[in-house]
Amino acid sequence: MTLRPGAWPASLWALIRDWLRPPGSVGGALWKAFSIVILAPLLASAWMLWRYPEQVMERLLQRQETSLAAIFRRRPESQRQVMELLGAYVQEYQPTQIALVARHSAIGVEEIWANEATAGWPTATGGLMHENMQPALAAMLFELCWQGPLRHPSPRPRLLRDAPSPWLVCGLSDAADVRGYVLVHWQGAERIPAGALQRLDAVSSGMERILF
Repeated sequence: MTLRPGAWPASLWALIRDWLRPPGSVGGALWKAFSIVILAPLLASAWMLWRYPEQVMERLLQRQETSLAAIFRRRPESQRQVMELLGAYVQEYQPTQIALVARHSAIGVEEIWANEATAGWPTATGGLMHENMQPALAAMLFELCWQGPLRHPSPRPRLLRDAPSPWLVCGLSDAADVRGYVLVHWQGAERIPAGALQRLDAVSSGMERILF
């Protein structure tokens, strides 16, 4: 359908009006809440880029230079020390799945290392962070580790969608923000092994001292 000149503002307003109506179902309410979580930082970023382009570009370049991948490229000795800490943890607690993930924007993540292919995991380790990581990110902002189940946001068979045991996430933060996290899981276990949470918290603190 072709809009007449001047008709698109009315169509846009109608679309906004429909979106603002109270949702008719729980699914509709969840979809609107998820839309707000995803769109709010994107709209804020677009406004900042339009209003302050030089400052935004400078900030993005600074963040790229201090990303985990960039740090490892510049400082291979730091990478070796970080992997030694992760290796000691794996040897002691034997997790079935573990990954080191970098966070390069509000919802952008990049896989640095994982012990297996992560395509079947219930949360993304590259690209856009899945919304099921929001509780973990909230905890990491307060420099706390998080543990809990991760349910895949896409419709999938129950076996893949619902993790039978909790995941463990500990963040890596510099003075300004959460720059990454370690994601750990014991597949088939009913609970996280005793001492694994406290030990991973200590490991992540040691990695922060090495990296930042």
